[in-house]
Amino acid sequence: MLLTLLASIIAASSPVCDGTDSMVCLAKNDAYQVAHIPGVIRHGKTLVVGPVGRAAVFTNRYFPNDEVHNYSRYLRGRLQQSGPGSRWLIIETFLWEGFHVNLANLDHGAQVHVEGEFVFAPSRNHFAAVSSDGGSGYVPNQIEIFSLGKTGIKSEYRVVNEDYSWQPVDGKWLSGDIFTYFQQHNYDEPKCGTQILLRMQSGEWHAVEKDSVPCE
Repeated sequence: MLLTLLASIIAASSPVCDGTDSMVCLAKNDAYQVAHIPGVIRHGKTLVVGPVGRAAVFTNRYFPNDEVHNYSRYLRGRLQQSGPGSRWLIIETFLWEGFHVNLANLDHGAQVHVEGEFVFAPSRNHFAAVSSDGGSGYVPNQIEIFSLGKTGIKSEYRVVNEDYSWQPVDGKWLSGDIFTYFQQHNYDEPKCGTQILLRMQSGEWHAVEKDSVPCE
């Protein structure tokens, strides 16, 4: 109870990005979390999560100019707590134009790799990972639904589009057991594609196609 209350206070008082420089704000958030969450240490560019001997270690790395025309030649992590009282931390990493996430456990240093951005269910005991490539070929186009417990994370549903004919966008939870997203069949505006509804029934996720917007 005390841990949950403390984590809630920390989350509520953490710095918020409100129009300030994004990199500055991310650094402030990271520093605040490191200072207030026991079991997290940062040594310069290295982030250590978990107990000594079993900790998960992440290192910020910068790749110098190698004649690849890309403005994101780096790998960096951003620390974020997955929810009040949670023992899992979200480590967001960026490599070239790609984006993925690792979750690290504060108690035993275990790691879970996730592709995409997080969308938490209202109860925060489930989350969706939405990975949209935009046609660049750096990350997969996929949706994955996870259950999030105090000690473990489990993948309950996953769909991947391997031929890049669509990308998932506008993912959101309608309730604790209903998630919806749009399978966008183009990479520009206006969007065209199919609205997908994922519903938990009898312990399994089922996908139903809803409204479609034809591509002209």
